[in-house]
Amino acid sequence: MPKKKSHEENRQSVCSVCFRKKSRKVSPTDEKLIRYFVVENFDASDPHFASALCGGCYLVLHAYMNGYFSRPLKICLEGYAVQIPKKLRDQSESECECRICKIYQSSKRALLLNAMELIKSQSQGLHGIMSS
Repeated sequence: MPKKKSHEENRQSVCSVCFRKKSRKVSPTDEKLIRYFVVENFDASDPHFASALCGGCYLVLHAYMNGYFSRPLKICLEGYAVQIPKKLRDQSESECECRICKIYQSSKRALLLNAMELIKSQSQGLHGIMSS
């Protein structure tokens, strides 16, 4: 069985903007763009933030930098409320249960099922509004 990755390794595999699994490291330019367009206090070295960027978010951020705003940026705001367990602070434990680590460790199937449940609950909510 493969060894679970540490929090730091997981941070390097999750997109800082949309929180999908990715592996492109955030560059200093990317970090400035994320601060400007996504979250002001973003710091790629801070363990509370993911430190990777997916290809889609990279392209949109760099288009924004050049003044092209035709594509939306899929920002996952819930991701920025990452709570790091106290046990991680002393670095003696490599397992972490924060959102970044859960996203990295989850399977694509689980993520798809969660998305389908969200869509289903939203459509039921709309149906209830529409029928009132």
